[in-house]
Amino acid sequence: MSETINPFNSEQSIVVNISIPFHYQRAAEVTDNLTSHNQMAFDIVDAFSQTDVIDIHEPSNKQSQSQIRQLENKLNTILKLLRLLLMDKQVAAVLSTIDLSANKICWDVSTVNSSEDTKIDLEQLFLFELYPDSQLPWPIRRYGRVTEINGSKVTAEFYPVDLAISERFEKWVFQLHRRFIHSKST
Repeated sequence: MSETINPFNSEQSIVVNISIPFHYQRAAEVTDNLTSHNQMAFDIVDAFSQTDVIDIHEPSNKQSQSQIRQLENKLNTILKLLRLLLMDKQVAAVLSTIDLSANKICWDVSTVNSSEDTKIDLEQLFLFELYPDSQLPWPIRRYGRVTEINGSKVTAEFYPVDLAISERFEKWVFQLHRRFIHSKST
């Protein structure tokens, strides 16, 4: 994963270039309120993704260490069950490299495998699915409209969502950015 200079030429300050499972499909109109779906996606991200900095201090006694191991085992079991339950419900997404900010997304049509044909027009509406974790098949969904086409590179601006989801999406993009910075410093 690498960071790019802002390819969107907008006021948005954080843009990450990231490889994640990604899928898009044409949409005739914005028909579905994605709030409850995205709340679940962000809850899964918060519960099961790696934290930015792991800061677990050594417990002072063996009983505490045993309790931590038991809790880790329970969480791992829940995570495995969740993966199995969600696996059949989602479209398989292919690992793709995209530029992502809280407001926009940019992808190369020639490198993203999609069921959609590669003919994309300005102002076309899409439903985007971004999978924060390749092992958890529950995507963050956002509607967006194509605002720029430059060869095979397509940029779309996300439609507004409710404030809580917008803040969680911004936080997620910021965490991706921090993970990149952290990986460069180690």
